[in-house]
Amino acid sequence: MNGKQEKDEKPKDGTTVVQPKDEGADINLDDFTPLIPDIVLDHLLERSGVDCADKETKKAISLLAQKFITDVATSSFQFHKIHQKAAQKDKRFPKEKKLTLHMNDLEKALEEYGIDVSRPSYFM
Repeated sequence: MNGKQEKDEKPKDGTTVVQPKDEGADINLDDFTPLIPDIVLDHLLERSGVDCADKETKKAISLLAQKFITDVATSSFQFHKIHQKAAQKDKRFPKEKKLTLHMNDLEKALEEYGIDVSRPSYFM
């Protein structure tokens, strides 16, 4: 097959192994400058118990974290716009001039990713 895979192989244990069809599709991270500083990433990896010395792997992790943060922020902004449109219908509340990140919007955005950050219930 010359290093190229036409279809998925099924091993005997039932798992599926997918190999890339094009071996030249590697992503070059040399030109990428992560927004998350290396020292912050090193600290978070160390706290998580990950010992990684490979710079390319660290850049890939940083890129994935940056994408996750961007997706959550974008989703939170969409929820904020929905709430703002609902509030505009009620004339008692003035339109906000500055955008602020509300915890309610962030909770809903993170809920899409399966992360529960809801406030604890207090029983009296």
